[in-house]
Amino acid sequence: MLDGCSRFSDLGHEFAPNFLRAEVDYLIHNEYVMCAEDAIWRRTRQGIRMDSTQILMLDDYIQSVLHGESDNEETINARLHR
Repeated sequence: MLDGCSRFSDLGHEFAPNFLRAEVDYLIHNEYVMCAEDAIWRRTRQGIRMDSTQILMLDDYIQSVLHGESDNEETINARLHR
């Protein structure tokens, strides 16, 4: 999960405090997360600290990865901040 990361910013977008894109990517590829609810309640307990906007953003990101739409940090950031 931390390969190629030398700075905090290398871990990607922060969906919630201390819940970063690198962890979400790990959950998708290794824990077979299919949606935000799966990530925030079944695999972690991040949902306790997340509001509905953050959860929707997370779900949008997860769906984009699962559908092969997530290709680089610039595209990811644009999608997350629209």
